[in-house]
Amino acid sequence: MNLEDIYFLSQILAAVAIVGSLVFVGLQLRQGSLTQRALMHQATIQRTMELNTRLTDPTITALLVKARDARAAWNATEIWQLRAMIRVLVLHVEDMDWQRRAGMLDEAAFENVLTVARAVFSLPGFRICWEMLRPRITAAEQALVERLLLADVELATQSDLGARWQEIAARLYPPAA
Repeated sequence: MNLEDIYFLSQILAAVAIVGSLVFVGLQLRQGSLTQRALMHQATIQRTMELNTRLTDPTITALLVKARDARAAWNATEIWQLRAMIRVLVLHVEDMDWQRRAGMLDEAAFENVLTVARAVFSLPGFRICWEMLRPRITAAEQALVERLLLADVELATQSDLGARWQEIAARLYPPAA
């Protein structure tokens, strides 16, 4: 083997090494992207769980129950609390929508967020408070709420939750005859 053959062999080995390095970097980028998406999904679930945990606070629960009745009388403190809840929910949905459009959040996780948000926005008290809050937020946020949370969402009706519970319980667990 002469020097020219050694030179060509070294060039072939260098080219193979470069291709191998590029494949390795590509695999690392793909793995990094998958890891980032997994972390974003986990953070979304964690944030949603934290929001749901806060909804079990007796004060918040009382507001949610009261929001089911369009005719309920509200005081200023309750209205401010409801406004804050709407702002938190809108910001949460806005962030999730951004992450979804950026490819960082899958459709299933986004739909889970929307399902809960739409249920809350179906409550008459939230709709009324939304109308009060609406002029004080950006046009982009208004459009987001109209498109994602209000479009094709029926208003919830006042119902007796305890009676509904009993109805389902009787259907699922009929009394022994």
